[in-house]
Amino acid sequence: MANDIKELLQSLRDQPSSQRISFARNNELAEIIRKLVIEEAGNPNADWQSSLEEQLELRINLLLDLYRYARSLGDEDWMNDVEKRLTQLSGFTSKSVFTNTKN
Repeated sequence: MANDIKELLQSLRDQPSSQRISFARNNELAEIIRKLVIEEAGNPNADWQSSLEEQLELRINLLLDLYRYARSLGDEDWMNDVEKRLTQLSGFTSKSVFTNTKN
């Protein structure tokens, strides 16, 4: 995720100095977490780990479907975009987040 933040900041170098950006619009994992927080914010009994795992699985399946469709169209740019999004989610496990937290 750190590399994605660096890439986003580097892309903003030539932009006006004062602006508002959303990292969640540029990173799949950040977007999933943002939506999860919005959906579960008022639920004191939320099972964050299960919800995150479910959302990750749904997003990965959606991206795989999009990749297959882009490939069927021969759209290399779209395939590259979807592949980048899948890469942002690969290697992430909710267990790594929830087992390292302190109560």
